[in-house]
Formats: sequence, structure tokens, C-alpha cells
Amino acid sequence: MDPSLCSVASTSAVAGLIDTTSTQHPRRLSDLPENLIRVIFDRLTYADILRSHRVNKRLRKILRRNAHYLCRPSVSEMTIKMGVVEKRSRPLGRLHRILYDASKVSRRRLSITFSRRCVIPSKSHISKWKELNEEEDQIGDEHEMSTVFLDALSESLKQVTVDGRLSFCGIAIDISLYERLTKSWVHISNARDLVFTLCRFRLGTEQFRDLLSRTNSQKLNLELSQFDECILNDYVSQTLLNHFKSCCGGT
Repeated sequence: MDPSLCSVASTSAVAGLIDTTSTQHPRRLSDLPENLIRVIFDRLTYADILRSHRVNKRLRKILRRNAHYLCRPSVSEMTIKMGVVEKRSRPLGRLHRILYDASKVSRRRLSITFSRRCVIPSKSHISKWKELNEEEDQIGDEHEMSTVFLDALSESLKQVTVDGRLSFCGIAIDISLYERLTKSWVHISNARDLVFTLCRFRLGTEQFRDLLSRTNSQKLNLELSQFDECILNDYVSQTLLNHFKSCCGGT
């Protein structure tokens, strides 16, 4: 076995290394150390990786932890939406006196939806979608994403490649979100449409332009959004124009 394979870094804190001095090496794939498993699966397609999740729980956990290093599925649309959810102590329509502070039962919900187009010979093109939800108590700014929500978004971005529309709704576009979206393992370079609805922009012109340049955005939709400062200028427009020219083969 090549000793160089054992020096590959892993994101797991429990990843072990093979003792190269031992004459007895693991025989089963699921018994190999995590860093070596990552090297092996880095050469496989997403379909093979998905089938390997069924081997055992340990291998499934390893593949999920290292999903951002392996082949991922492409999604035609990814929507990140956040809003306030009111929890009621009694069903609607029943008369009762309010004996509690409504703010104490207000919670925020983060919904992340993926849409993927699949081709089946008998049914032509069909769309599959998956939705992930995360809830927490509402504290502070209702539009600002908490660390829990940012971590949930990062885990979702590790698992897919956005090849189409990327939408945000009811979210503050600030430095914290910008730093998560510009990680090296985030694959949004093929996102062609960017949609912002009911968002609060708290980025500077440089950060917003950098975010656009990391995508292949040819269409930018801003609907009912607010800006802390003017970031839509000729500097940003030139970035969109360059993307459009590169798509059309212009110079």
C-alpha cells in the first residue's frame, strides 16, 4: 500500500492512520481509515457513492462527513428561505383569552429546498425535490441567520452542485452569509440565476461583486429587498455584463 495515501487530511477528528509496520491490514473496505476511504471514493461517480451508503453505518457517516470532497449531484434550483413560525397553544377557531406573550412562542424556520431534473425514458423529464427544515427560537434580528442556521446551510451546500437558480427569501445578506457562500468547497460557479426576495442587503459593493463573480449569473432578480447602502452601480453591472458576454461567446 502506498504510504502517501495515509497522509491525506480528513475532516473527521476520529480519523485514524494505517500502521504501515503491521503485516495485517484491514481486509474490508469499511474497516479502512477515513482518510484512505476518502481517497478511494474520490475516484467514483455520485451513483456509486450513493450505493455505498448502504454498506454500513460507519461508511455512511464517513461519506457524509467528506461529501464536499467527493462527487456531488447537480441541482437545477436551490432555495433558501427563512421566516417566523407562530406556535399556538390551541387550535384556530376556538375562542380563548390570550394568557401568554406571543413573542415567547415565536420561532424561526429555515427551509432549504433542492430541485433536480431527471430523465427517465418512459416519462421523459421529471423533477425531483427535497426539503430540509431547521427551527429555533426567535432571538434578535428576524432576518439575520444564526450560527445554527448557517451551519445547516453549509452542510447542505457540501452535498450539491448548484447548476441553475439560486434563490434567497427573507434573509439578511451580510458578512456571515457571504463568508459561508465563498468557501472553497461551495460549488455555485454554474448558478445562472440569482433571486433575492424580501432580503436585507448589508454587504459592501466589493463583497457583493465578489459574490456575483463566483457564479455564472446572467440574470439578477431583486424583489422587495432593502439595502443598507447603495451597492447596485456600474461596478456591479459590469460583472453581470461580463458573465453574459462569456456565455454568448463575446469578447
